[in-house]
Amino acid sequence: MVLMKWTLDGQIVWSSYLGGVKDDRGRAITMIGDNEIYVSGSTESSDVIATPDAFQPAFGGPNNDMF
Repeated sequence: MVLMKWTLDGQIVWSSYLGGVKDDRGRAITMIGDNEIYVSGSTESSDVIATPDAFQPAFGGPNNDMF
């Protein structure tokens, strides 16, 4: 899953990704203001990258996990 923000003339402002080697699915996305973006979904990947201060920075398994 890739998240990107563009300017009106098509320049990339920032980009980020979420995912691993198995099935990852984004189910919903919402923005609050200009600076807060929330994505929810599910993953079967135990190697998903998360920021160290995330609510759950590691895979919760055993077979799949929500984000």
